[in-house]
Amino acid sequence: MTNRGLHINRERIMHHVRVLSEDIGPRLAGSAQEQQAADYVQQQMNDLGLQDVEQQSFPCKWYDVKSASLQARFGGEWECVTMDAVAHTPSTDGVIEAPLVYVETATDEILGPLDLEGKVALVHGTYGPNSRMLKALKAKEVAAVIWTDVRYTADWNILVGLPFTFLHLLTFPAASVPHPTAWDLVARGADRVRLQMQTTLRDETSQNVVGVLPGDGTPGGVLISGHHDSVRGCRGAEDNAAGSAVVLAIAEALRGKGFAKPIKFVSFGTEEQLSQGAFAFADRPGNCADALDMVLNIDGQGCWTGENEIYVTGSDGLHDYMRAQMQASGWPGVIRDEPDGFSDHFPFIVKDVPAAWFHRRNCAGGRWFHHSIHDTIDALSPDVLGSCADLVARIAVDIAGRNPLPYERAFPERVKAEVKKVADGWLNP
Repeated sequence: MTNRGLHINRERIMHHVRVLSEDIGPRLAGSAQEQQAADYVQQQMNDLGLQDVEQQSFPCKWYDVKSASLQARFGGEWECVTMDAVAHTPSTDGVIEAPLVYVETATDEILGPLDLEGKVALVHGTYGPNSRMLKALKAKEVAAVIWTDVRYTADWNILVGLPFTFLHLLTFPAASVPHPTAWDLVARGADRVRLQMQTTLRDETSQNVVGVLPGDGTPGGVLISGHHDSVRGCRGAEDNAAGSAVVLAIAEALRGKGFAKPIKFVSFGTEEQLSQGAFAFADRPGNCADALDMVLNIDGQGCWTGENEIYVTGSDGLHDYMRAQMQASGWPGVIRDEPDGFSDHFPFIVKDVPAAWFHRRNCAGGRWFHHSIHDTIDALSPDVLGSCADLVARIAVDIAGRNPLPYERAFPERVKAEVKKVADGWLNP
């Protein structure tokens, strides 16, 4: 099949986004809404005639926040403060009233001399790319911690979550505040806080949804992915109903076509806990993840303004190939060389599978509406998202018809070392 003239239907993309983000709404991992989203994706794949359509279940941690509040004392007067509960935080068992201590970035050097026992630590930033801070704060016997997502300067709540590999380390109550709120707490000299959070955690089940356009038996293949879960209280139109919508729309455009190699379409669950669903898929022997020639992952794409970027992990030849595809399609954007662990391509690059994460950045920290109530369908441009879908489809069709590949599949030792460094921080707490 030629890869020329691919134009993925924008209306179909936005229809799927609307169903997932508006009709279903927030889709927290392990929730009934996440299951509803998976059922919708599976039904669409069946209707398209994809083969081997199934849901692959795996365990996850579900949580709920019954109530959460924060008050701070300024000059003897108590005021309510904008805050949110960190995902999977323990409850406070009533109200914690304690001194507030600003610990800046909570490095070992900063925390070392501080007496934090029974106090609430206010951190400039969050826990970082490893478990060191969580362990250090636990050792200091803090009463609670308040993290600040300093990537953004908005005055609304931005949900802070933890990787599934870190959840057992969160043994103290944890809240988050917007950047301007943290500034206010320090600048106005808040000396004590009252923190109350009532939360529920339990074991639940999440699911990956898989469908295949088969090849003619040639080894290898391509995987196109998005994720259908979202964070709590967020419709998740851009993050990431849009990704799953692109997966379905590309599958619709390519159905009935013949390929030398299979193209797998996957909508992952529980991405918002560091790609737990994608790890479950990659580790499942029957999925043959190790044999894939390429993973094309769409997550955080489609906003009206910004800069397209593709995080490409693989050989130098793969980078050259991706640049050529971008130029041939007229798709504006940049290629990022550094391995990144913040989306569903991550479990595959850990297994030395070439991968590309299609993303779009509209501010220095990422996307201004990230993990907030502002991530709605209004944040999406049908043409921006559709042009990304066109490029993904073009690449998938080209690779599925190529033997040999137009790039070296093996990772250089340098890239393996970079991936290992990222993986060690997130996966080995």
